[in-house]
Amino acid sequence: MRDMAIVAGAIATVLLGSGTAHAGARRCGTLRIGGGDLPVQIARGQISCAAARKAVRQFFPVTGRGRQTFQLRGAWWFCANAHGNELQRGGVAHCNSKGIRVVVRQPVPAPRRQSVPTIGTNREHPVPIGATSLVGDWRVRVTASNADATAEVLAYAPEDNRAPAAGLTDFMATIEATYVGPRSDRFEQFPNAVGPSAVAYDGLYESCGRVPNRLPGNEVFNGGTITGNFCWQVTQADAAALVMYLDPSFDSRGRVFFAMTQ
Repeated sequence: MRDMAIVAGAIATVLLGSGTAHAGARRCGTLRIGGGDLPVQIARGQISCAAARKAVRQFFPVTGRGRQTFQLRGAWWFCANAHGNELQRGGVAHCNSKGIRVVVRQPVPAPRRQSVPTIGTNREHPVPIGATSLVGDWRVRVTASNADATAEVLAYAPEDNRAPAAGLTDFMATIEATYVGPRSDRFEQFPNAVGPSAVAYDGLYESCGRVPNRLPGNEVFNGGTITGNFCWQVTQADAAALVMYLDPSFDSRGRVFFAMTQ
C-alpha cells in the first residue's frame, strides 16, 4: 500500500506539472530512441544526468517493452508520453520522481538555409554592370550604359532615326563579348531587355535604329573579343532599372540577365 501511495503521488506530480515550461532545463545529451537521437533534459529537481538518462532508458529500452512505473536507486518513478501543451512544445515523454522531472524532447531542427539564387539566373539578381558571365560559348559583360541616349542617337543618324514617342527614351548599352568556344560563332545581334514593368523589349523590333559603334556581327574565333553598342526604346520608368537578357539555348532555361544600371 505504501508503494502504491508513492506511485499515486508521482502521478499527481505529473498531472500538476505537465504544463510547466522548461526554460531552465539542464541538457543531458541525447539517447537513441526509435531510430532517432532525442535530447534528454532535467526540467526540475536535482539529479545527475547519468541517473536521468537511466530513468528514461527504463521507459524506452533498447529492446523489449519499457516500464511506466519502476524503482531506481530506491525511488519510485513514473513515466508517460507527452500530452497537451508539452506535446505541442515538442515534448516526447517525461519521467517524474519526488520533485524531479526529466523530459525527452524532439530535436530542435536546424534553421533552414534560404538558398540564394545564382547571380544572373533571374532579373531580380542580374550580373552586375561591369561583371562578366558565361553565356553559352561567350564571356559577356555590360561595360557602360546611357539611360537617356536619345540626343546621341538622333545626332548620329538624323535622316534615319526617329525620336521616341512620348514617355519613351532611347537606352543604349555597351556590350563586350569574348568567344571561348572551340570553333567560331557570331554574337547575338538583337539582345532583349526587361525593366520593372516586367514586359520585355524585343531587340529586333524595339531597337533605336542606327547607333554609333553598333555591336558588330562579325564571325569570331576562339579568344576573339567584340565590343559595341545596342539600343532599345523603352519607357522612362523601365530605363531606371533596365536589364538585358541573353538566351543561348532559345528555350528560356539558359537565360542570363545583366544589369545595365548601377
